Order: sequence, then C-alpha cells, then structure tokens
Amino acid sequence: MICPHCHKTIDKDSAFCKHCGRPVKEQPPTPSGPSGLGWKSGVAAFLLILVIFILFLLFMKPATT
Repeated sequence: MICPHCHKTIDKDSAFCKHCGRPVKEQPPTPSGPSGLGWKSGVAAFLLILVIFILFLLFMKPATT
C-alpha cells in the first residue's frame, strides 16, 4: 500500500505511516466542543417551565358565566 501523504510503501494493514507518522486510514472526526447542553441545562429548563406553568395556574381567573 502507498501512503497518501508521503507516497512511500507501507504495510497494507497499517493505521499510521512508518515513514511520516501520519494516519493512513480515515479517522472519525473528534468533537470540537461540548455536545448538547448537558443535563444541568435540561433540568434548569424543565424547572423554569414548571414554575411558569404553576404561576399561570395561580393567576388564571376562573371563567364567569
């Protein structure tokens, strides 16, 4: 197999080139930052929605006929 970077011959099952040291096989991309908001933000959002819902129920006036 030929290294796609330095074009030297390497073993066909090599993950890295023994000449230039670069990865031969495509590596999965590494995450660049935090994924999602995290569980703390989810709990905070849930509590905020719960408080708004409770306030809505407390201040809602019953319909008069």
